[in-house]
Amino acid sequence: MLYLFDKNENLIDELASDEIESLIQHEELNKLMTLEFGVFIDSNDKMKDIEYVAHKDMEDYQKIQMYRIIGSESDDNTVNYQAVHIIFDELKSYGYIRDKRPEMVKASAALDIALAGSRWKVGKVDDSELLSTNFYDSTRLDALSKIIKTWNLDLHFYLTFDGNKITGRYIDLLEFRGEDTGERFVYGTNALEVVKEVDKSEIYTRVIPRGKGEEKHDENGKPTDGYGRRIKIDDVIWDKSKGNPIDKPKGQEYLELTEMTRKFGFSDGEPRTRVQIFDDIEDPKELIKAGYDFLVQVSRPLVQFKTKISKRSRTNVGDIVRIIRKDLDFYYRTRIYKAHRNLLNETLEVEFGDKLVQSPADREKIVSDSLNSLEERIIETETDLKSSFVDKINESITHATFNRDGYNYELKKGNKYGLPAGYYSFDREIDDNPQRVIYVGAGTLAIADSKKSNGDWNFRTFGTGEGFVADLLVAGTILGGNVRWNLEDGTFIIGKNADDYSMYWDGGTLHFRNVDIELKNSKDFSEIKDNLDKKISKEDILEDKEIQEALKGKDGANGVPGADGKDGHVLTVEVWLEGEFRNYKTKDVKRIIQAKYDGEDIELDSSNTEVYNCFGDGEWQKSTIYDSWGNIDRRYEYIASKVVVSYKGLKAEAYTRLDNIKDGEKGDKGDTGKQGIPGKDGIDGKDGKTGKIGQNLLRNSNAPISNKDYPTIIWDVCETLKDNEIVTFTMKVKVDRTSNLWLYNSGSAISLTYKEVIKEGDYKLISYTFPWKAFIDVSWGQKHYEQTNPPTLCLFNMTMNQSQDKITTSIEWATLTRGDIPSIEWTPCYADVDDAIKAGKEESEEISRKLIKVESDFKVENNNIKASVSSLSETTERSFVNLKKDMADADTKIETGIKNYVINNYSTKTQTDQKISKEVGSVKTSIGDIKQEITRTKTSIEQTDKKIETKVSKDGFASLVKQEFDSYKIQANKIDFNGSYVNVKGSFQTLNNSDDVGVKIDYNQVTFRDNRWQDKTFGGLRTTKILNKDKVIAMNLFHYPTGYTGIMYWSNEDKLFHTYISCDKWNYTGNGGITPIVFHENVNCLSNSIRIGNWELVPDGDTLKIKPHDTKAGYIFQRGGIYRYYAAGGRDVKTKLD
Repeated sequence: MLYLFDKNENLIDELASDEIESLIQHEELNKLMTLEFGVFIDSNDKMKDIEYVAHKDMEDYQKIQMYRIIGSESDDNTVNYQAVHIIFDELKSYGYIRDKRPEMVKASAALDIALAGSRWKVGKVDDSELLSTNFYDSTRLDALSKIIKTWNLDLHFYLTFDGNKITGRYIDLLEFRGEDTGERFVYGTNALEVVKEVDKSEIYTRVIPRGKGEEKHDENGKPTDGYGRRIKIDDVIWDKSKGNPIDKPKGQEYLELTEMTRKFGFSDGEPRTRVQIFDDIEDPKELIKAGYDFLVQVSRPLVQFKTKISKRSRTNVGDIVRIIRKDLDFYYRTRIYKAHRNLLNETLEVEFGDKLVQSPADREKIVSDSLNSLEERIIETETDLKSSFVDKINESITHATFNRDGYNYELKKGNKYGLPAGYYSFDREIDDNPQRVIYVGAGTLAIADSKKSNGDWNFRTFGTGEGFVADLLVAGTILGGNVRWNLEDGTFIIGKNADDYSMYWDGGTLHFRNVDIELKNSKDFSEIKDNLDKKISKEDILEDKEIQEALKGKDGANGVPGADGKDGHVLTVEVWLEGEFRNYKTKDVKRIIQAKYDGEDIELDSSNTEVYNCFGDGEWQKSTIYDSWGNIDRRYEYIASKVVVSYKGLKAEAYTRLDNIKDGEKGDKGDTGKQGIPGKDGIDGKDGKTGKIGQNLLRNSNAPISNKDYPTIIWDVCETLKDNEIVTFTMKVKVDRTSNLWLYNSGSAISLTYKEVIKEGDYKLISYTFPWKAFIDVSWGQKHYEQTNPPTLCLFNMTMNQSQDKITTSIEWATLTRGDIPSIEWTPCYADVDDAIKAGKEESEEISRKLIKVESDFKVENNNIKASVSSLSETTERSFVNLKKDMADADTKIETGIKNYVINNYSTKTQTDQKISKEVGSVKTSIGDIKQEITRTKTSIEQTDKKIETKVSKDGFASLVKQEFDSYKIQANKIDFNGSYVNVKGSFQTLNNSDDVGVKIDYNQVTFRDNRWQDKTFGGLRTTKILNKDKVIAMNLFHYPTGYTGIMYWSNEDKLFHTYISCDKWNYTGNGGITPIVFHENVNCLSNSIRIGNWELVPDGDTLKIKPHDTKAGYIFQRGGIYRYYAAGGRDVKTKLD
């Protein structure tokens, strides 16, 4: 059920579960909570003027979760709404924090400061360390996020509700939300779906941690704003015998997991090594811990999972589960970080494992696409003012990387990174040493793809209101006023066009309005060139003997021999570019730098290495040591890199270049050669292309079968499926005894999956979704089995008790499709259709006659008579003749036409000793200019000795009437009973979408149930006979101990129910119990009396008598006073009391 509130949070109405088509809550640990729900059109009037919705909390029904509606969209049957939890809506804009700096406080104190002035209160907080933080010009939501990160706590929130209004808003900060459930999930099983899996190239088994650079000082000890070599772990010692996770001796600069190196290292045993920078760590002991935690994360393949859990499970967000990886011979623990709760049926889908984000390239594309369509997605604010330029960019980046789940950040003034306030987009996480950044703030756009030696960003591209400044602009054409510069073909024009200009350079000739200058043939330019060629070169001067003689000095005296030199040191550097650069497209190009000092490898970083790149234009640009060039198109002829390494007073340089390779143009066609000798038979061709998801891959799979054989049936598969490809098998089946039905590939060795089928009176749809297995290795006999090409699908009926009679399995039809979506009806295999088309091409006239006439083919198999009948109506015949005439010159179009008719125009009739079924499909087809409009109505009538079933469907809607010997079923979107009298004999009950009973009518009793509290029965209406009194019948309104009975009225003013009288024996309202009958409104008794225990109240006009019910004496209350009285002689004798 959903509670509906207006803008002022007044409870307006409720939506029952049978008025809601879907109700899904999405929650991510320490992040956003949203709600998506669909309301049936007939109930959507209740949503008018509704601003907020709420539901009971799934973990504690005494609490609720409340959301603000932010959007909706409609379809034919429902209106679908999207809503965000009010905690995020309120804390981001309900006031702000000017300047608060909690110092050495507990998390509860910091949270109290952040929430001061809001409607939210501090709930349960697991306090521990005394830490410090600051909130400067910050929203409460940013402050809450900062508290969670600083104190390393988990977020939980809820609201309280008294049935009419919101009574409280609370935030909990927990040391650990959730519990260690002990649940285990095995990687590779059907229950565990892999959402994303990272390539194993991202695995590292050895990490060299580096901390913050050591600050440099001048001769007076003052900081110079420069940084030297980074903090290392060389002097830290770890010993497993003393409780450390691994051994690390003194002098070793790296951490390694040797077991992971054996599994994922290089073939020669070398570990996969990575240098990891931690710019915010200054203590080597903290650095080694951070390095080890990072190594544990990157030393295995990162996998993100999701699985569905039944409502009986307590698994929830924050819980610890175990993932068993048999393929790697180890398991690890991870937390559930996301949950999708179906609040209607209380099922749960969770995601856990490693939370994987998109690659920087993917994110840049998403941000680019988002910015391109920014105008269509900018939402008007409540004041109808459009967002500012900065707000639009922030909204777009936030939309593309939802809730800053990536590399995009909004940094406030005074942030810990020392960056100006504004919006940043990095190529990596901000704490993972990013190398590229885009900054937007203070009316400026700045871009950098490298850092200075001190770690600051080296911004080289700027954009302001005055224009752009950049080292390099890549563009096709530059336009401005009457100036046009085409950078693609090298033309330049000042003027309107090539006919109306002041100056025009066409690539070879410079044109002025009245004068043209052709540079190649111009006499003036030729003379200038000749004079330049005649100038004396440097070589001429050096070879002139007279000049050399004149430059000689006087002979000097013999010098004194110098001292012996010390042994020298050698610094060498090599650089090369790996990858491919062909036809102006790079493919996995990366630069490799290797430097050695006296033959030993040295570590390279921005403090000792300078890198410059040149891209075909002769201009060198400074870059970083981490450059790479992905698989995209380029506009230059080559990539060149120059590297300069400085180390211990020595300097070495190296240069490399990778040229673009152009494929040659296609030559002219050669002369026809002589006839060659016949070649040998070719090898078998490759498998055909993979079919589309949803296509049936089983051939001739609509032939009914019923037997006790083992196997029951074998189908041919029209394609050779790949190993681990996800497929779904669906069949319409029934069994005469509960059984396990197994699927095997190409015989009985390669087991695919199985499912238990329960005995029922009628056919039902059963589906299996599983990864296809193409082979199997068995331990017995060391055998290896592979599927045939193409394979077969075998269905086996496994009788659990071999002493029993074999089970009869009956199958009407079956399909095998790619993906995880089951079929709802049979469709032909495209290979069967192609065979019919092929036969039609060979003898098209014969096919025409066969399509038009009725053809029956009878054969007897297992006491069954099968008949297939194919026919076309006269209208279809004329349409088919016209189709052939219109497409006479296009074989492919004829093939398309025939294929559509074979699929869309078919009838089947099957007769056995048990059943007669008939299915008629009618198709109205109009074809104009090879365009088709198809409307389809389908009627199915099925009759056996046990049932009669009628079904009518059109455009996706269907109605069903099913009559059996002991039941009668009507199923439709709308059912009307219209008659003078409508009688219902027997029990009658109402159900919701989950088949939960709501109201049950059984003869003289109406019983009320509600699935919102464990499907309990609450009360009802019925007639009863008084004990020992045969002719005394009572009409009763009653309730059980599960609730109380109330008589209420609806108020149009506040849109609420109000109570007249409540009968509350078990004190649910807090007013019942010992005095269970409670009046909530004034009581007006016009005559007779009211008896309370032994006392009787007798109203009479303006007089009220109070007396024991069995006497004629008591008290009288009148406006004039209180009297004691007794009755005598037919009148009251009164004595006034003082």
